[in-house]
Amino acid sequence: MTSDAFEITEAQGQGQPANNPISQLAQKQPLSVSLINNEFIRPDLAQLINRLTEAETTNEELTAQARQKKRKLLLKLLVVVDSLDRIIRHTDIQNDAASSLQTLRTQFLQFLEDEDVSIVELKIGQLYDLNTCDITQKDVREDLPEGTILFIDQHGYFWQSGLLRKARITCSVKS
Repeated sequence: MTSDAFEITEAQGQGQPANNPISQLAQKQPLSVSLINNEFIRPDLAQLINRLTEAETTNEELTAQARQKKRKLLLKLLVVVDSLDRIIRHTDIQNDAASSLQTLRTQFLQFLEDEDVSIVELKIGQLYDLNTCDITQKDVREDLPEGTILFIDQHGYFWQSGLLRKARITCSVKS
């Protein structure tokens, strides 16, 4: 018997070599009972199983930490996009500087899109959605249904399969 290929022909009763226990663990297959009960292998197998469990836990924790750090970075980049939006909103569109800022904003949005970030699609005149919008201001408007979006103060964004940041809006209310 070699260290990298275990043969358990008696337990299987078929004369075929069994899969390597490491492969069985990696594929989450049940191990042969005779292999588990082998007094020489059992302590090493228990230690290996503990190490694999610890490695999976560590990997999950590192993945969660990396995701959280990426989320924070994306939120910081959105602050830059928001600043560009405000500057562009208050700048003459015919100005070369405004055109350059718009190009820069487009590049930021393309980068965010490459990172699976997408904008929450909102339109002036539609009713707001509590799940994707926070109301920052309310204006009394008797001519519109309550909750109609009047102005988008800050865009909201999705990331991967969830909401990264809610949009901030001004909406209508009745008096």
